[in-house]
Amino acid sequence: MAIKYILVQFSDRTWWKIPASVIAASRAHYFASIDSAKGEGDYDAIYIDEYQTTINDAVELEDWAKNNMNWSDVKEFAVQDRSEDVDYEKEWCNVEFDFIE
Repeated sequence: MAIKYILVQFSDRTWWKIPASVIAASRAHYFASIDSAKGEGDYDAIYIDEYQTTINDAVELEDWAKNNMNWSDVKEFAVQDRSEDVDYEKEWCNVEFDFIE
C-alpha cells in the first residue's frame, strides 16, 4: 500500500502533512535522469520503477527528504496538520505558559 503523507514536527510543535508523492517524485526524477543518461534504460520506465519503490518505503522517503531536499522543496505542498479540533476556550485554563523577556 502506498504511503500518502508524511507528518513532520518542527521545534514550534507544529505538525505538517506533506504528500509522499512530492518526495517520491523528486527521488524518481533524480535517478531516472542519471540512469537514462548513462544508457541504463528508458527515463519513463526508470522513473516509474523508482517512484513505486519510494512511495511504498517509509525509510526511503525519510532518507531522501532529509538528505536530498529542503523545506523550500516541499513548503508549497505542506499543510499544517490539525488532526483534532481544539476547543481553545475550554483548554485555556490548562495551557502551558512560557515567558519571553
